[in-house]
Amino acid sequence: MYIYGCNTDPEADDDALYDALNWLLAQGVLVINISMYRNNNLHGVYDTVCAYFDFIISNHCVSIVGSAGNGNGNGYITCPGIALNMITVGSINSEKKVAYDSAYIEKNSHSHIFKPNLVAPGVNIFIEGMGCNSGTSFAAPFVTGLIALLLEEFPILAYYPDTITATLMAGADALPSQSDILSDRVGAGLINYEKTRLILSSGYYRQYSVNEENFDNSRVGVFSVSIPANSYVDIAFSNVVWSNRNSIFSDVEINTSFTLFKLEVCDINYNYIDTVFSNNGNINKGRFYNLNSEETTYIFEFYINGESSESDYQAVSIAYCIN
Repeated sequence: MYIYGCNTDPEADDDALYDALNWLLAQGVLVINISMYRNNNLHGVYDTVCAYFDFIISNHCVSIVGSAGNGNGNGYITCPGIALNMITVGSINSEKKVAYDSAYIEKNSHSHIFKPNLVAPGVNIFIEGMGCNSGTSFAAPFVTGLIALLLEEFPILAYYPDTITATLMAGADALPSQSDILSDRVGAGLINYEKTRLILSSGYYRQYSVNEENFDNSRVGVFSVSIPANSYVDIAFSNVVWSNRNSIFSDVEINTSFTLFKLEVCDINYNYIDTVFSNNGNINKGRFYNLNSEETTYIFEFYINGESSESDYQAVSIAYCIN
């Protein structure tokens, strides 16, 4: 484990942030935990620093876990937690209720950004020598540690941040108060190590790649899932977004690019049944029920939903958890 402290103030300046990220990448790390906010961006705005984080994740294939922020009196997710490729973590208490100050709001102009991705315990977390602490900064390390454990057991995950994000989201548990499968307030829900590990050990995930040569509305992949009687499958998707912002200090205008997808379910004769999700962002989670009185096999078809991105290459992963 490597630790790089910018300073004791969470309002880290861009120079210190740039040095820290480059130092960590030089050590060859596969997962980075970051807890900070930029004082000049406390209102859920996707800015140049967020675009730089997306560049790092897409080009270095590293997972970065970040705190959503603690509201700052307005509920907006802070920078860099608004970065598309980052695994952004909110906070819950011991009763599985969302912490009152766990940030979750993005600017309305960013309708394709869905944050946080997940939530983890972040209220009254005891740390030896520090006592009890609260905040999303104490929730994010739970997710980072979980990823480190998974990378140790499943080294095939190395350099696939999209697969890590998809499996974490597919294995997450809905909170008691959560009405939407992908919630505005808590994302995919509460992290669950056992379910995430089961997804990986069972091979319940698919990895794809798309580029500008893929046809619009073309099928990217197809897979089958056998669902027990009166059960359901949770399916999550993650697409690593391309970014042209190769430096915090670059003067290049921000340009991110990703392809939209949809997931449809059919019977074994390929007769359409339903659309699990049709996204306008780079992550999603859906659910499909088998209401039959016996185990049934279904076909899932993954399509480009409209035009493919102009970027050279995009990594895409789907993971599913049978419940």
